[in-house]
Amino acid sequence: MADLKITMPEVFEMCNWDYKLLSASKHEYKTICPACNHKTLEVNDFVGQCWNCSEKFNAISFIAKACGIDNKAAYKKLIKEGKIDTSSNSISSNYHGIEENPMADIDKRHKANQIIIDNLFLSKNHKKEFSLKRGVPADLFYSMGYRSYPTDKQLRFKVAKAVKDNMGFISGIPGLYTDKKTGMPTLCWRKRGILVPYRDIHYRIQGFQNRKDESVREKDKDGKLENKYDHVSSGGKKDGTSSSAFVHFACDFYVEWKTKERWPRINDSVFLTEGAMKADIAHYYSGLPFLAIPGVNARTQLEKVLIKLKERGVTKLYDCFDMDYLTNESVQKARNSIKEMCEQHDISYEAILWDEKYKGIDDYLIYLSKIDKLDDFKIKYK
Repeated sequence: MADLKITMPEVFEMCNWDYKLLSASKHEYKTICPACNHKTLEVNDFVGQCWNCSEKFNAISFIAKACGIDNKAAYKKLIKEGKIDTSSNSISSNYHGIEENPMADIDKRHKANQIIIDNLFLSKNHKKEFSLKRGVPADLFYSMGYRSYPTDKQLRFKVAKAVKDNMGFISGIPGLYTDKKTGMPTLCWRKRGILVPYRDIHYRIQGFQNRKDESVREKDKDGKLENKYDHVSSGGKKDGTSSSAFVHFACDFYVEWKTKERWPRINDSVFLTEGAMKADIAHYYSGLPFLAIPGVNARTQLEKVLIKLKERGVTKLYDCFDMDYLTNESVQKARNSIKEMCEQHDISYEAILWDEKYKGIDDYLIYLSKIDKLDDFKIKYK
């Protein structure tokens, strides 16, 4: 039988992926899940599972997800690296092959995701959060696809049924799956929060995150709050599909008259931050084009986007990650990695710094608007 000659730590090294040892005797490790970007993926030498999104991984599926390729391409990559013995057509028991519903193409996902938001609403409390706390018109964010996440089971059934009735399937759409007890299509359960769309370079909805309300976030035994964001993902469930670390575009768009495609209105510079909502708020206040990745370690798809933007004239990237990089070693490493990525593709890199008492670029721009200094920022970086 074919033999997989690579362990998960070796996979992490191949993908330049940070991880830590949990138990030397048991060969257990912990790292960031490439599907949901939470540090909740635990593995042994050959397989593992994320305890946030339930996604399961082996060497092949991890490389596929981390590198943004399919399992077949990941398999070929391991063969090229000499990590698979191809003397037989099958892989030995240390592979533990995992069935994975492939993600539908972007046009199908966008159509399904549009149906999802068409069947949801934005609650009064969430409207207030946008208008009072963020200073952003709630109607604007509603028009961009922001909704209150449906915690009611019947509403989650209704949303998924609307997708299936319209498209004839739900497999391939992250977040949707078939409930084993009822046999009904459903949207995955998430805590009460705001559904945040991730738009691609043509303004299509690639997938979603859920931004949990502060009142429902729980603390662990050390008193640390759980992650604020969850990916809307259904990997490991019947007809389910895991999500990915999408790159979000927060900018003005125009329609190209020949192709009828939407394209981002970007000149030679683009700004990068963490999280689609943060990017959308930063764009609202500054008018500048922002990209967002769901976490500082979610860099695989970013490189593909930067290559495409370079072809369209982008020559400079401004790094606007949170100011906690001063005390967060992983953020520092991520910034260095992105800087190296830019250098490889001849894109100028500059980190924007601001008063560290305003953690995010959105917080800082909101502050500047309150003291009538926003124009100074716009002029400096226009």
